Amino acid sequence: MKDLFKLVAGLSVVIIVIIFGALYFESFVTTETLIIQINKIEEKTNPEGESYYLIHTPDEVFENRNNYFHQKENAVELAEQLKDKRKYEVEVVGFGLDLPLFMEHRNIVNVIREIEIYTPKPRRLSEID
Repeated sequence: MKDLFKLVAGLSVVIIVIIFGALYFESFVTTETLIIQINKIEEKTNPEGESYYLIHTPDEVFENRNNYFHQKENAVELAEQLKDKRKYEVEVVGFGLDLPLFMEHRNIVNVIREIEIYTPKPRRLSEID
């Protein structure tokens, strides 16, 4: 019985170390630069009263949320930069897993630049050859 207890305790410690290691190193391992086009931005409030934002794109939903493990504390400033129906080059972090302790969506940690969306100027029929 003692051997079983030692095995379970040892496995529990290993699992806890792996989980906290994954949380700590997540920002180093999963950082990626993407180009996204924003369809909609939703402001939400967590149970502690902190605001965060869901950024909807055609391919994925991202979060803009302060996160200790991502070394991010500028969610409000980034929210002011991001606008609906615009295209941006952004840096994201996260596994995108719906697991306890992990964020369900990847987190936008930096807006690198806004990308101009080309829309052709309408031309008159007399201008077309």
